[in-house]
Amino acid sequence: MTGLAIVGSVVIAIVLNLFVFQSYYVDGESMSPTLHTDNRLIVSKIERTLARLNSTPYIPQRGQIVVLDGSVSPNTVTQAPELIKRVIGIPGDTLTIDNSVVTIKNNAQATFNVDKALELHVDPTYSEGLTVEIPEGKVFVLGDNRTQGGSLDSRVFGLVDTSLIDGRLWARIMPFGERRVF
Repeated sequence: MTGLAIVGSVVIAIVLNLFVFQSYYVDGESMSPTLHTDNRLIVSKIERTLARLNSTPYIPQRGQIVVLDGSVSPNTVTQAPELIKRVIGIPGDTLTIDNSVVTIKNNAQATFNVDKALELHVDPTYSEGLTVEIPEGKVFVLGDNRTQGGSLDSRVFGLVDTSLIDGRLWARIMPFGERRVF
């Protein structure tokens, strides 16, 4: 292989990693039971890249699992370079946690409804009585492990600016027996 071919291959790999997809490794149980330590993931950055090219904010869909820049977390002791969380609230939503149940009201609804696809129950001592309106350019994220101390998420560090979202989970590729596309 010539030097030019090697350099070209490296440049292509870097561009793909920065703008199209990236591999991530799960370290922790904040997304249990969906994801576990030692899972290897492929995260799509295509939507985020297209939004940036169009100078618009990248707003993931409710329910998507996303990778966030770890700087959103105030916990400097366990600061991770990235965090993996599920998007629960998007711009225009009003989100309430009461009686250990998360309910969501968006601009298209007159009342609060529990999203049955995301039936969310949280530890009552952790965030009881929380109500938050989600403005443009922000999202509310939770780990799937919603027991007290199970996940550092928006209940702890607040709303996440969408510019801090690296991409959305596309697939789990390891372990082999648990491979799936999300």
